[in-house]
Amino acid sequence: MTSVCDQRQFQRLIDLRCVQIAFLLAIAIFGVSCGGDGDNPDNFDNRAPLIFAAASLANVLGEAASLYETETGNRVDFNFGGSITLANQIALFGAPADGVFFVGERPAEVFAEAGLVPAPGYPNTFSNSLVVIGPNGAARLSSLEHIASVKARFAIADPLLAPAGVYARQALESAGIWDEISSRAILMLDVRAAMAAVESGNVQFGIVYKTDAATSDNISVLYEIEDGYSPIGYMAIPLKGASNEDGAAKFLQYIVSEPATLTLFERAGFTIAGVPGRPGPNR
Repeated sequence: MTSVCDQRQFQRLIDLRCVQIAFLLAIAIFGVSCGGDGDNPDNFDNRAPLIFAAASLANVLGEAASLYETETGNRVDFNFGGSITLANQIALFGAPADGVFFVGERPAEVFAEAGLVPAPGYPNTFSNSLVVIGPNGAARLSSLEHIASVKARFAIADPLLAPAGVYARQALESAGIWDEISSRAILMLDVRAAMAAVESGNVQFGIVYKTDAATSDNISVLYEIEDGYSPIGYMAIPLKGASNEDGAAKFLQYIVSEPATLTLFERAGFTIAGVPGRPGPNR
């Protein structure tokens, strides 16, 4: 009989292999996007800062980068995905990130375990919350426990790859229904993939960040999960010793200090926290 320890070790090996494959694909795509200057030996040193960021930030960071480029003339490039996966790409495989904008505690632990000490950043500047989503027209849920009474599949981000999955599992465990419904959970690469599974009709429910749900016209929020999981905080950090650490630091400082970018985050549904002169989150 296979022990739980053996199963966990096997899963960790699978996880690391998936991270490695994802990293190689990301590098290939990034290389193609910069193909026009590939023969210039100075291109890498002069490139725009590359920020590895949580998938849940894709929309708002794109808007913020446009403002930044308009105001400063400087471009910023991104690689979006599950924060744990991206942290592993940097710590284990040397992915060329200049800065990170991650969510959750596990990515910081990955850096610490790898002996990487990032430059001081702006931890927990923004916060988020969880919601249960379903297709448009679906009836609202009276409680999280209602998912257990409906024999249907649901999607969450994989807790091994993305903090959104960690928070979702915490909420379901707190509600006392994880053991009952975990066999019906469809684990996705990140929170956006979990939302896409609901949009496509492949699952009946999904648990995602409130801000992600606000970006889609094809799903409805069926229930807001107000407690039962750790506070969801985002950290923006330029990486010490990165080839364009200074460029990353300037962009991330712009994000957390400019009223225009803070307004973008507020409009997207994020709670502003840790910014001088502004109140912190309520939870």
